[in-house]
Amino acid sequence: FDVPKRFHQFWTSPRNNLLSTPWRKPVSSLPAADSMECFRAQAYFEPGDTLWQDLWASLVLSRAERKVFEDLGKSEVRRSEWLTGRTAAKDAVRMFLRKNHQLEVYPADIEIGQDAYGRPVLKGDWTRNIVDVPALTLAHSNGVAVAVCGSQVNGNLLGVDLQAMHQPSPGFTTHAFTSDERSILASVPATVRDEWSMRFWAAKEAIAKALGRGLLDGPHGVIVRSLDRSTGVMQTAIHGKLAELFPEFAGTDIPAHTAFEDGYAVAATLFKGHHYD
Repeated sequence: FDVPKRFHQFWTSPRNNLLSTPWRKPVSSLPAADSMECFRAQAYFEPGDTLWQDLWASLVLSRAERKVFEDLGKSEVRRSEWLTGRTAAKDAVRMFLRKNHQLEVYPADIEIGQDAYGRPVLKGDWTRNIVDVPALTLAHSNGVAVAVCGSQVNGNLLGVDLQAMHQPSPGFTTHAFTSDERSILASVPATVRDEWSMRFWAAKEAIAKALGRGLLDGPHGVIVRSLDRSTGVMQTAIHGKLAELFPEFAGTDIPAHTAFEDGYAVAATLFKGHHYD
């Protein structure tokens, strides 16, 4: 069978090989970036190639996750995206455990569950061997997935989002951004304005994911207040229901580190939280 070399290596020795590739760009400017792991992955097989996709799933997923995978329905694209996201996430966690805790685990040893609000939660027997189970955040767009794993000591909140570059639909900026945000975007050269629009949107999603609630009030729940084009860092603020749920962050700047590479806008954030209720 003619399969990609990386997949064949992983198939023959899943404990010693990775299916994803490291991607430092999203986390390179975050605090404690050296202690974080960021990986991206994309589907190795076309949707509908069930033989290889099922083999892939059997190597990566735990028993409980395989049940979820089977229950995703007949949408092969959705199944492929979900599996790709889990692959990037588990490789990020495995590398984090290897570097920070000297633990070697199989992908299927890592189970990714969810808390009551849908935020990823790491499970598995290996969690008994470490004091602090790391934080995980992941996103996918247009067949590519990205995942970041890092310590959540001191209540660190971690979020990432990915947006494939595309021409925004008519009315997108009016719906997605406030007048102040549109003024910031207007200061960006027109030739790269679409790129920065995607970065703005990714920043909003990354902050919402870090808080674990999503954009409860829509896109204006997180607002970009300033932009440093030289670094890609945006200062954001939460509003509405998010501000009510997290009053300790209301009125303060929350940084989102954005980048653009290989046709994707990506945003990542790390800041200290005080509660997870």
